[in-house]
Amino acid sequence: RDADMSGDRVNVMIDFDGDGRVGYAFTVGLSGSIQDETITAETRFSPDWDGDWQVAVAEDSEGWTAEYLIPWSVAQMGDSGAEQRTIGLYVD
Repeated sequence: RDADMSGDRVNVMIDFDGDGRVGYAFTVGLSGSIQDETITAETRFSPDWDGDWQVAVAEDSEGWTAEYLIPWSVAQMGDSGAEQRTIGLYVD
């Protein structure tokens, strides 16, 4: 867990408050290895955070896929008081 991955991987980064202050990165490699980090100042990644999320990978003749389960409870979020929440999302 949390080792740097140099091979194929899928990255999902979420800013649950949508304000650019704190984001969370969720990465999985083809082998199923995971890495999670907090992101501050848009460029500072810290692997000191270990979130409670799940991921599964599958490979076939066409390539490979990753399926994520990231519960809302994985990160602290501010109470906006709004009926809907605007988040920031990046996937690669």
